[in-house]
Amino acid sequence: MRSPMPSTSPFATWPVPSLALAKGTWLGVLDLPHFFPPPIMFDKDCTLHNDFPKELQKPMEDLVDAFLYLGPQDLQLKEPMPADIALDVDYMRESERRLLLQGSPAASLTSNDFAQRTIRGAENPIFTVPKPPDPKVMVQRCLDRKSRSSTPQ
Repeated sequence: MRSPMPSTSPFATWPVPSLALAKGTWLGVLDLPHFFPPPIMFDKDCTLHNDFPKELQKPMEDLVDAFLYLGPQDLQLKEPMPADIALDVDYMRESERRLLLQGSPAASLTSNDFAQRTIRGAENPIFTVPKPPDPKVMVQRCLDRKSRSSTPQ
């Protein structure tokens, strides 16, 4: 019987959990897109931007002191979000408000779509990067929202 192939992950030999300093390390010289996809945001004219703000466009060692490694993805435990949180109207309203402030594309979702997305996320709370909606649709929703907010009632 053959032994399993050794892992090519640079973390394969790290103990779980591990704390790794950022300054002066190979992790520290990486930039933010190595860890997270750039956010999709709108400016006040509904122009789509898909990059990190200038103040975050630097090596990680300039942004964080250390990294916490909790093990490989397949070891993550799942615990659903309690229903009283996922269905809390004030929580939903505040989450939506914060997304609007950030110019997030999720802010262009209808309230019902946003609620459904939150509930689906509560069922499986492991962080995954959702596939963004079609940029043309996102821009149109932003323009629609902008025109509704500027139309006198």
